[in-house]
Amino acid sequence: HVSWGREATRAQWDDRTGQWTVTLRDADGSTEQRTASAIVSGVGFLNRPLIPDLPGLEDFAGPAFHSAQWDHSVDLRGKRVALIGAGASGFQIGPAIVDEVEHLVVFQRTAQWMAPNPRYHASVTDGERWAMRHLPGYSRWYRFMLMWQSSDKMLELVRADPD
Repeated sequence: HVSWGREATRAQWDDRTGQWTVTLRDADGSTEQRTASAIVSGVGFLNRPLIPDLPGLEDFAGPAFHSAQWDHSVDLRGKRVALIGAGASGFQIGPAIVDEVEHLVVFQRTAQWMAPNPRYHASVTDGERWAMRHLPGYSRWYRFMLMWQSSDKMLELVRADPD
């Protein structure tokens, strides 16, 4: 049960019923309350689109939009594109558009600790699925193994060869 285009404005826990009462607001301002025994937040803490105040942006004649408000009417093929930010969205957008744009420049404040992961799109094998079902802790180890190569291992490689 997913509610799109709504904002949760309040969540209150009731010890007596063991339930959350969540107040939802629609785009038109109307509200509704729902109860739930658990809440899972599916938004990041930066869920309000913000286009930075860049010098000269007001004079830029091309389209400018935030990834959270993607303008699907803009055809990026053959265009020179500036991608500002290399967080989670930027890390997905860059590789998705790089082959269709003429030129892509990515602006970022700090380096992201991400690295290519050759197993990212690999299917989980039957043997791995068996191990996840039957060997205690295997699922956690498997997830750790996938992520280790772009975290501590990457830091180790950078320290060994800072260039």
